Amino acid sequence: MSCVENQMDELSENRILQNQLYENEKIYRSALELTCERIFEADLTHNRLLYGFEKYSANFPYVKTKIYDDIISAIAANSVHPEDTQAFVETLSRNGLLKAFHRAHSPEVSVEYRLASPDGRWIWHSASVVFLYSSSQTGLKIIGYVKNIDERKKQEIKMFNESQKDSLTGLFNRKVTEALINQYLSENGKNVQHAVIMLDIDNFKSINDTYGHSQGDATLICFSKQLQRLFRSSDIVGRVGGDEFLVLMKNIAGKDVLLEKLRSISSAFCEIKLDDASYQVHSSIGVSLYPSDGTNFAELFKKADMALYHSKQNGKNQFSLYSDYYETDGAPKQNSPESST
Repeated sequence: MSCVENQMDELSENRILQNQLYENEKIYRSALELTCERIFEADLTHNRLLYGFEKYSANFPYVKTKIYDDIISAIAANSVHPEDTQAFVETLSRNGLLKAFHRAHSPEVSVEYRLASPDGRWIWHSASVVFLYSSSQTGLKIIGYVKNIDERKKQEIKMFNESQKDSLTGLFNRKVTEALINQYLSENGKNVQHAVIMLDIDNFKSINDTYGHSQGDATLICFSKQLQRLFRSSDIVGRVGGDEFLVLMKNIAGKDVLLEKLRSISSAFCEIKLDDASYQVHSSIGVSLYPSDGTNFAELFKKADMALYHSKQNGKNQFSLYSDYYETDGAPKQNSPESST
Protein backbone atom coordinates (compact mmCIF):
# COMPACT_ATOMS: atom_id res chain seq x y z
CA MET A 1 0.00 0.00 0.00
CA SER A 2 2.78 2.37 0.95
CA CYS A 3 4.45 1.87 -2.46
CA VAL A 4 1.17 2.54 -4.30
CA GLU A 5 0.55 5.66 -2.23
CA ASN A 6 4.06 6.97 -3.04
CA GLN A 7 3.47 6.37 -6.73
CA MET A 8 0.12 8.15 -6.55
CA ASP A 9 1.74 11.10 -4.79
CA GLU A 10 4.47 11.23 -7.43
CA LEU A 11 1.91 11.15 -10.26
CA SER A 12 -0.05 13.91 -8.55
CA GLU A 13 3.07 16.06 -8.18
CA ASN A 14 3.97 15.49 -11.82
CA ARG A 15 0.45 16.43 -12.88
CA ILE A 16 0.62 19.62 -10.84
CA LEU A 17 4.02 20.44 -12.30
CA GLN A 18 2.78 19.80 -15.86
CA ASN A 19 -0.24 22.03 -15.22
CA GLN A 20 2.02 24.78 -13.89
CA LEU A 21 4.27 24.48 -16.94
CA TYR A 22 1.24 24.61 -19.23
CA GLU A 23 -0.15 27.70 -17.50
CA ASN A 24 3.24 29.42 -17.58
CA GLU A 25 3.56 28.52 -21.26
CA LYS A 26 0.16 30.04 -22.05
CA ILE A 27 1.08 33.26 -20.24
CA TYR A 28 4.43 33.44 -22.07
CA ARG A 29 2.78 32.76 -25.43
CA SER A 30 0.11 35.42 -24.82
CA ALA A 31 2.76 37.99 -23.93
CA LEU A 32 4.75 37.19 -27.08
CA GLU A 33 1.68 37.41 -29.32
CA LEU A 34 1.20 41.02 -28.26
CA THR A 35 4.64 42.09 -29.48
CA CYS A 36 5.65 39.62 -32.19
CA GLU A 37 4.69 39.06 -35.81
CA ARG A 38 4.53 35.29 -35.42
CA ILE A 39 5.13 32.72 -32.72
CA PHE A 40 5.42 28.96 -32.89
CA GLU A 41 5.92 25.97 -30.63
CA ALA A 42 7.59 22.74 -31.63
CA ASP A 43 8.61 19.36 -30.29
CA LEU A 44 12.17 18.87 -31.49
CA THR A 45 12.30 15.27 -30.33
CA HIS A 46 9.52 14.29 -32.71
CA ASN A 47 10.21 17.04 -35.26
CA ARG A 48 6.67 18.43 -35.09
CA LEU A 49 5.16 21.91 -35.04
CA LEU A 50 2.73 22.07 -32.12
CA TYR A 51 1.42 25.62 -32.43
CA GLY A 52 1.40 28.33 -35.12
CA PHE A 53 0.73 26.26 -38.23
CA GLU A 54 -2.36 28.24 -39.27
CA LYS A 55 -0.48 31.54 -39.30
CA TYR A 56 2.53 30.06 -41.06
CA SER A 57 0.44 28.41 -43.77
CA ALA A 58 -1.45 31.70 -44.27
CA ASN A 59 1.78 33.73 -44.62
CA PHE A 60 3.65 31.06 -46.58
CA PRO A 61 1.14 29.16 -48.80
CA TYR A 62 3.78 26.60 -49.77
CA VAL A 63 3.94 25.34 -46.16
CA LYS A 64 1.78 22.19 -46.27
CA THR A 65 3.17 20.12 -43.41
CA LYS A 66 3.62 20.27 -39.66
CA ILE A 67 7.03 18.60 -39.83
CA TYR A 68 9.23 21.26 -38.27
CA ASP A 69 12.38 20.81 -40.39
CA ASP A 70 10.34 20.77 -43.61
CA ILE A 71 8.81 24.13 -42.69
CA ILE A 72 12.23 25.68 -42.03
CA SER A 73 13.63 24.30 -45.30
CA ALA A 74 10.64 25.52 -47.32
CA ILE A 75 10.80 29.06 -45.93
CA ALA A 76 14.57 29.19 -46.48
CA ALA A 77 14.21 28.05 -50.10
CA ASN A 78 11.27 30.29 -51.01
CA SER A 79 11.35 33.44 -48.88
CA VAL A 80 14.73 34.06 -47.21
CA HIS A 81 17.35 36.26 -48.90
CA PRO A 82 20.04 34.06 -50.51
CA GLU A 83 22.78 35.75 -48.46
CA ASP A 84 20.97 34.87 -45.23
CA THR A 85 19.79 31.36 -46.07
CA GLN A 86 22.74 29.50 -44.56
CA ALA A 87 22.56 31.31 -41.20
CA PHE A 88 18.78 30.89 -41.14
CA VAL A 89 18.95 27.13 -41.66
CA GLU A 90 21.97 26.54 -39.44
CA THR A 91 20.30 28.40 -36.56
CA LEU A 92 16.67 27.32 -36.82
CA SER A 93 16.87 23.78 -38.17
CA ARG A 94 16.18 20.95 -35.77
CA ASN A 95 19.82 19.83 -35.72
CA GLY A 96 21.03 23.42 -35.36
CA LEU A 97 18.81 24.01 -32.34
CA LEU A 98 19.74 20.70 -30.71
CA LYS A 99 23.43 21.52 -31.07
CA ALA A 100 22.94 25.05 -29.75
CA PHE A 101 21.02 23.93 -26.68
CA HIS A 102 23.60 21.27 -25.86
CA ARG A 103 26.59 23.58 -26.07
CA ALA A 104 25.20 26.94 -24.92
CA HIS A 105 24.76 28.16 -21.38
CA SER A 106 21.86 30.39 -22.47
CA PRO A 107 18.62 28.56 -23.35
CA GLU A 108 17.92 30.95 -26.27
CA VAL A 109 19.28 31.35 -29.80
CA SER A 110 18.54 34.08 -32.37
CA VAL A 111 19.17 34.89 -36.01
CA GLU A 112 18.55 37.98 -38.17
CA TYR A 113 17.60 37.58 -41.81
CA ARG A 114 15.80 39.24 -44.72
CA LEU A 115 12.40 37.90 -45.71
CA ALA A 116 10.65 38.57 -49.02
CA SER A 117 7.47 40.64 -48.66
CA PRO A 118 4.44 40.26 -51.00
CA ASP A 119 5.48 43.43 -52.87
CA GLY A 120 8.98 42.07 -53.52
CA ARG A 121 10.91 44.04 -50.89
CA TRP A 122 13.38 42.43 -48.48
CA ILE A 123 12.29 43.03 -44.88
CA TRP A 124 14.62 42.37 -41.96
CA HIS A 125 13.31 39.98 -39.30
CA SER A 126 14.71 38.33 -36.21
CA ALA A 127 13.74 34.87 -35.02
CA SER A 128 14.47 33.73 -31.48
CA VAL A 129 13.94 30.27 -30.06
CA VAL A 130 13.66 29.53 -26.35
CA PHE A 131 14.07 26.10 -24.76
CA LEU A 132 10.99 25.41 -22.63
CA TYR A 133 11.41 21.98 -21.10
CA SER A 134 12.00 18.33 -21.88
CA SER A 135 10.12 15.28 -20.71
CA SER A 136 9.60 11.71 -21.80
CA GLN A 137 5.98 12.50 -22.67
CA THR A 138 6.39 15.75 -24.65
CA GLY A 139 9.99 15.57 -25.80
CA LEU A 140 12.23 18.63 -26.12
CA LYS A 141 9.86 21.55 -26.40
CA ILE A 142 10.68 25.01 -27.76
CA ILE A 143 8.85 28.25 -28.37
CA GLY A 144 9.95 30.65 -31.11
CA TYR A 145 9.01 34.21 -31.89
CA VAL A 146 9.57 36.31 -34.99
CA LYS A 147 9.81 40.11 -35.00
CA ASN A 148 9.93 42.68 -37.78
CA ILE A 149 13.17 44.60 -37.15
CA ASP A 150 13.40 46.30 -40.55
CA GLU A 151 13.44 49.91 -39.36
CA ARG A 152 15.98 49.26 -36.60
CA LYS A 153 18.22 47.08 -38.76
CA LYS A 154 18.32 49.54 -41.66
CA GLN A 155 19.21 52.34 -39.25
CA GLU A 156 22.03 50.17 -37.84
CA ILE A 157 23.31 49.46 -41.36
CA LYS A 158 23.13 53.14 -42.28
CA MET A 159 25.07 54.12 -39.15
CA PHE A 160 27.65 51.39 -39.79
CA ASN A 161 28.13 52.47 -43.41
CA GLU A 162 28.51 56.09 -42.35
CA SER A 163 31.18 55.10 -39.85
CA GLN A 164 33.11 53.41 -42.67
CA LYS A 165 32.98 56.39 -45.03
CA ASP A 166 34.57 59.80 -45.26
CA SER A 167 31.76 62.26 -44.54
CA LEU A 168 32.62 64.69 -47.36
CA THR A 169 33.36 62.39 -50.30
CA GLY A 170 31.55 59.18 -49.36
CA LEU A 171 34.71 57.14 -50.00
CA PHE A 172 36.15 54.73 -47.44
CA ASN A 173 38.12 56.45 -44.69
CA ARG A 174 41.80 55.72 -44.02
CA LYS A 175 41.24 53.08 -41.36
CA VAL A 176 38.69 51.11 -43.39
CA THR A 177 40.74 51.41 -46.60
CA GLU A 178 43.73 49.89 -44.83
CA ALA A 179 41.67 47.09 -43.30
CA LEU A 180 39.96 46.20 -46.59
CA ILE A 181 43.22 46.13 -48.53
CA ASN A 182 45.00 44.00 -45.93
CA GLN A 183 42.08 41.58 -45.81
CA TYR A 184 41.91 41.26 -49.58
CA LEU A 185 45.66 40.76 -50.01
CA SER A 186 45.74 38.08 -47.33
CA GLU A 187 42.72 36.19 -48.70
CA ASN A 188 41.23 36.38 -52.21
CA GLY A 189 43.98 38.62 -53.62
CA LYS A 190 46.91 36.27 -53.06
CA ASN A 191 49.24 35.42 -55.96
CA VAL A 192 47.70 37.94 -58.38
CA GLN A 193 49.16 41.30 -59.42
CA HIS A 194 47.49 44.44 -58.05
CA ALA A 195 48.42 48.13 -57.98
CA VAL A 196 48.20 50.56 -55.09
CA ILE A 197 47.67 54.00 -56.61
CA MET A 198 48.18 57.07 -54.42
CA LEU A 199 46.94 60.42 -55.69
CA ASP A 200 46.79 63.95 -54.44
CA ILE A 201 45.55 67.23 -55.91
CA ASP A 202 48.33 69.51 -57.11
CA ASN A 203 48.40 72.92 -55.38
CA PHE A 204 45.32 72.10 -53.33
CA LYS A 205 46.27 74.62 -50.64
CA SER A 206 46.28 77.30 -53.32
CA ILE A 207 42.71 76.39 -54.30
CA ASN A 208 41.58 76.83 -50.67
CA ASP A 209 43.55 80.06 -50.21
CA THR A 210 42.54 81.63 -53.52
CA TYR A 211 38.97 80.47 -54.07
CA GLY A 212 37.86 79.53 -50.56
CA HIS A 213 37.23 76.29 -48.69
CA SER A 214 33.84 75.75 -50.36
CA GLN A 215 35.66 75.47 -53.69
CA GLY A 216 38.21 73.21 -52.05
CA ASP A 217 35.46 70.92 -50.79
CA ALA A 218 33.77 70.95 -54.20
CA THR A 219 37.09 69.94 -55.79
CA LEU A 220 37.49 67.02 -53.38
CA ILE A 221 33.94 65.84 -54.09
CA CYS A 222 34.40 66.05 -57.88
CA PHE A 223 37.80 64.35 -57.58
CA SER A 224 36.29 61.43 -55.63
CA LYS A 225 33.43 61.07 -58.14
CA GLN A 226 35.91 60.87 -60.98
CA LEU A 227 37.81 58.15 -59.12
CA GLN A 228 34.65 56.13 -58.60
CA ARG A 229 33.79 56.50 -62.27
CA LEU A 230 37.26 55.46 -63.44
CA PHE A 231 37.58 52.32 -61.32
CA ARG A 232 35.50 49.16 -60.99
CA SER A 233 33.12 48.68 -58.10
CA SER A 234 35.31 45.76 -56.98
CA ASP A 235 38.37 48.03 -56.62
CA ILE A 236 38.95 49.69 -53.23
CA VAL A 237 38.85 53.50 -53.30
CA GLY A 238 39.50 55.59 -50.20
CA ARG A 239 40.36 59.06 -48.97
CA VAL A 240 43.42 58.68 -46.75
CA GLY A 241 44.26 62.33 -46.01
CA GLY A 242 43.18 65.90 -46.69
CA ASP A 243 43.62 65.78 -50.47
CA GLU A 244 45.17 62.32 -50.64
CA PHE A 245 43.37 59.35 -52.14
CA LEU A 246 44.30 55.69 -52.45
CA VAL A 247 43.07 52.99 -54.82
CA LEU A 248 43.72 49.26 -54.86
CA MET A 249 43.34 48.36 -58.52
CA LYS A 250 42.78 44.61 -58.48
CA ASN A 251 43.91 41.90 -60.89
CA ILE A 252 46.06 43.86 -63.35
CA ALA A 253 46.56 41.94 -66.58
CA GLY A 254 49.88 43.67 -67.29
CA LYS A 255 51.86 46.87 -67.07
CA ASP A 256 50.38 48.23 -70.32
CA VAL A 257 46.87 48.01 -68.86
CA LEU A 258 48.03 49.87 -65.76
CA LEU A 259 49.74 52.63 -67.75
CA GLU A 260 46.65 53.12 -69.88
CA LYS A 261 44.54 53.49 -66.74
CA LEU A 262 46.97 56.00 -65.24
CA ARG A 263 46.86 58.13 -68.40
CA SER A 264 43.07 58.11 -68.36
CA ILE A 265 43.12 59.22 -64.71
CA SER A 266 45.40 62.16 -65.46
CA SER A 267 43.22 63.37 -68.31
CA ALA A 268 39.95 62.88 -66.40
CA PHE A 269 40.95 65.27 -63.63
CA CYS A 270 41.39 68.05 -66.19
CA GLU A 271 37.61 67.92 -66.63
CA ILE A 272 37.02 69.17 -63.07
CA LYS A 273 36.02 72.85 -63.19
CA LEU A 274 35.98 75.47 -60.46
CA ASP A 275 33.96 78.70 -60.49
CA ASP A 276 37.02 80.11 -62.21
CA ALA A 277 36.68 78.08 -65.40
CA SER A 278 40.23 78.90 -66.43
CA TYR A 279 41.70 76.91 -63.50
CA GLN A 280 42.66 73.35 -64.37
CA VAL A 281 42.81 70.68 -61.67
CA HIS A 282 45.76 68.33 -61.90
CA SER A 283 46.92 65.38 -59.85
CA SER A 284 50.23 63.77 -58.98
CA ILE A 285 50.23 59.99 -58.75
CA GLY A 286 52.49 57.33 -57.23
CA VAL A 287 52.12 53.60 -57.78
CA SER A 288 53.40 50.47 -56.06
CA LEU A 289 52.76 46.90 -57.17
CA TYR A 290 51.71 43.79 -55.26
CA PRO A 291 53.54 41.49 -54.68
CA SER A 292 56.83 42.82 -56.10
CA ASP A 293 56.85 46.04 -54.03
CA GLY A 294 55.15 44.69 -50.91
CA THR A 295 52.61 42.22 -49.62
CA ASN A 296 50.63 44.33 -47.15
CA PHE A 297 49.12 47.80 -46.88
CA ALA A 298 51.99 49.36 -44.90
CA GLU A 299 54.66 48.30 -47.38
CA LEU A 300 52.66 49.23 -50.46
CA PHE A 301 51.49 52.54 -48.97
CA LYS A 302 55.05 53.57 -48.13
CA LYS A 303 56.34 52.81 -51.63
CA ALA A 304 53.38 54.40 -53.41
CA ASP A 305 54.00 57.49 -51.25
CA MET A 306 57.66 57.54 -52.32
CA ALA A 307 56.59 57.30 -55.96
CA LEU A 308 54.10 60.12 -55.42
CA TYR A 309 56.85 62.28 -53.90
CA HIS A 310 58.94 61.59 -56.99
CA SER A 311 56.08 62.88 -59.18
CA LYS A 312 55.81 66.01 -57.02
CA GLN A 313 59.53 66.69 -57.11
CA ASN A 314 59.67 66.34 -60.88
CA GLY A 315 57.04 68.85 -61.91
CA LYS A 316 53.67 67.47 -60.66
CA ASN A 317 50.75 66.48 -62.94
CA GLN A 318 52.34 63.10 -63.69
CA PHE A 319 52.52 59.53 -62.46
CA SER A 320 55.49 57.47 -61.27
CA LEU A 321 55.86 53.75 -60.58
CA TYR A 322 57.99 52.91 -57.56
CA SER A 323 59.80 50.11 -59.39
CA ASP A 324 60.91 52.50 -62.17
CA TYR A 325 62.76 54.84 -59.82
CA TYR A 326 63.74 52.85 -56.71
CA GLU A 327 65.49 49.63 -55.89
CA THR A 328 63.77 47.04 -53.73
CA ASP A 329 65.49 48.47 -50.63
CA GLY A 330 64.34 52.02 -51.45
CA ALA A 331 67.61 53.32 -52.90
CA PRO A 332 67.17 55.50 -56.02
CA LYS A 333 67.96 53.80 -59.31
CA GLN A 334 70.87 55.20 -61.30
CA ASN A 335 69.20 54.90 -64.68
CA SER A 336 65.47 55.50 -64.46
CA PRO A 337 62.95 56.59 -67.10
CA GLU A 338 61.33 60.01 -67.35
CA SER A 339 58.13 60.40 -65.35
CA SER A 340 54.90 60.16 -67.36
CA THR A 341 52.21 62.81 -67.62
